[in-house]
Amino acid sequence: MLFLKSFLAAYLCGTKCRPVASTIFYGFILCDWTILFFYLQWKKAAYTKLYDARYMKGLFLFFIGTLSTVSASFSLPEPEDLLCRAVLCAHVPSGPGIGPAASLSFLLWQGKIWGLEFATKSFLPNTLGSSLQMFDQKLFVPDFAWRPGVKVEYRQNLPHDDWSLVLGYTYYHEEFTSLKKHFSSQTVPEGLGIIPLWHYPFLQIIGGPQGNPLRFHAAKANWHMNFHSMDLLLARPLFPEYFIPMTLSLGIKGAWIDQLYHADYEDGTRLWAIDPSSVLPAEFVFMNSHFQARTHQLGMGPRLSLDSKWRIGRGVHLIGNGGFSLLYSTFHVVTKYRDQIDPLPEAAAMKLGEFFHELTPVCEAMLGLHWETQLSRFFLECTMGYEWQYWWSINHIRRSFVQTAPGTTMDTAGDLQMQGLNASIRWVF
Repeated sequence: MLFLKSFLAAYLCGTKCRPVASTIFYGFILCDWTILFFYLQWKKAAYTKLYDARYMKGLFLFFIGTLSTVSASFSLPEPEDLLCRAVLCAHVPSGPGIGPAASLSFLLWQGKIWGLEFATKSFLPNTLGSSLQMFDQKLFVPDFAWRPGVKVEYRQNLPHDDWSLVLGYTYYHEEFTSLKKHFSSQTVPEGLGIIPLWHYPFLQIIGGPQGNPLRFHAAKANWHMNFHSMDLLLARPLFPEYFIPMTLSLGIKGAWIDQLYHADYEDGTRLWAIDPSSVLPAEFVFMNSHFQARTHQLGMGPRLSLDSKWRIGRGVHLIGNGGFSLLYSTFHVVTKYRDQIDPLPEAAAMKLGEFFHELTPVCEAMLGLHWETQLSRFFLECTMGYEWQYWWSINHIRRSFVQTAPGTTMDTAGDLQMQGLNASIRWVF
């Protein structure tokens, strides 16, 4: 009798006109299997027979399969005939009337990357003959602009099991604003001025008349990033009969990111220093100092994402999407330093090239509102939300931090964060 109820409920859940009857049978089956389960648990404890344990496990697995099959009875039936979409359902053709879809997204993002501080400003002069020096400095952190971007996506439904193939591409360009990328300072008395944070020690600096370090009158910097990413995913709905349907996507993510960063320092101070070609100190004037770094990153790896859509009413949904990727990235970093120092006959220059591989984790999230409507045989969908992406360790410019030890550098290992508005329109054919 118990097996008869199970198969009868499984049959009723696939029909379009018996949701009440299937729900009643679901309640009967739940009670019967619960009683049988606890009875077998008691029998196993009383007799400890091996065949009882095996029999109980088999019935329990059959019970789980029945639950997953009958769970479709809680969905709201449409006028047309629906197919069972339970978790453990077999391969079935996709529903009729579901065609390809194309979407276009307008992005207004702000991208921030760590490790691009290019100067500090000193406000206290040095005190001659004092064994204790006081410092009052301000660190200049660049200000990042809000810039537009674009994202396109094409989705093609596959003939079975609601699987679909998704191809997406994102482009975004970022740079500094004009607020903090150029400033100046006086260099008199000694100790005041701009301290360069991107400077290679071509000379062993001794100091000025009062033993002061190197200072510049003006500094400016800028950074450009061209961001490209592409996704190739296989997507399938999960729990489509529930109030909050979800879509699981598995696939490959690729990215290529180009960065150009430069910092320039003008009108330096007069200092005593030792030229590597000479052993005697001499007086030098730093006319200007230039720094440039180019970074090219190419990566590819697996991507896993889960998209959810909560129905509010009248075609409006609350969406929450999240994804994670792990890219195998190749980095090519070229760093150049060039100083014009008087009275050296020619500019002092240094070029450093690096080529290495690294794993790059990526996290993505989006929260917003989604609206959809039907236009004749087509569907129109509009989405507005806040999107956030975080890329670990993509800034690998090496900073020289010891003035008396040329070649001593440190990897900045800065992360990239992009966040802002995502407004998209989607057309389902």
